[in-house]
Amino acid sequence: MDDLRVHYKRAGSGPTVVLLHGSGSSLHGFEAVADLLVPSFDVIRPDLPGFGLTGPHPHRDYHISTFSTIVARFLSTVGVTGAAVAGNSLGGNIAWNLALDQPRLVTALVLINATG
Repeated sequence: MDDLRVHYKRAGSGPTVVLLHGSGSSLHGFEAVADLLVPSFDVIRPDLPGFGLTGPHPHRDYHISTFSTIVARFLSTVGVTGAAVAGNSLGGNIAWNLALDQPRLVTALVLINATG
């Protein structure tokens, strides 16, 4: 995706579920949840820009709208046209905004202590 490489883990098969971690975390924060979902779902866990192995945003732009755009472009890049999206803390705020910005992409929404 342009000058940003998103690190992620994907496992399982079935309907797609995207797990967005909170601030100060990474995709590993959803490890136990992913393990429960993988037998029935295609589970995608990205490291958001500025966290985990994705590294910083090249322009240091950490606005929620930027995160939402990056997640939408990332999902398109990996071939996802619709997914249930669950987010914790910052990830919840991003998920919420993603659902507002891309209503056809977000088929279900789970917010866990979402900021904003």
